[in-house]
Amino acid sequence: MLKAVIFDFNGVIVDDEPLQLELFRRVLGEEGISITEEEYMARYLGYDNFKCFRTALTDAGREQQAADLAQVVALIARKTDYYLKAIDERLLLFPGVVELARRFAASYPMGIVSGAERKEIEHVLLRAGIRNCFQTIITSADLKSGKPDPEGYNKALAALNA
Repeated sequence: MLKAVIFDFNGVIVDDEPLQLELFRRVLGEEGISITEEEYMARYLGYDNFKCFRTALTDAGREQQAADLAQVVALIARKTDYYLKAIDERLLLFPGVVELARRFAASYPMGIVSGAERKEIEHVLLRAGIRNCFQTIITSADLKSGKPDPEGYNKALAALNA
């Protein structure tokens, strides 16, 4: 019997992969690093922001910058700011997501497990009017290991069953 519903965020609730690419390239470009769409899809797609920026900096020969936690966090913060502004201009939900979330929330506890930034998730859900549908949100910041490790899903399920 289904006891809870746990969603991913990017590519499931919000159709933002082109925006993620655009903003990742924008922030890296501001640092003098360029990557192609093909490189992004082959190398960085699926990484959380922290791993994405660290890997890109390392790939660009900037190991010292990649190892500097404060610098990586600053890049993530800049990208997150751009993301929030972009979502205010264009809410990129998949068709039917709002209705589905509301329908499921009426019968099941729900959560999100994502490598996205919490601020991004919260912002999209609030703008879509479905934040109240989700009892728990687990992000990469809450985990020791990201996907595909099941840690995030186990934490979300434990929170939902509590």
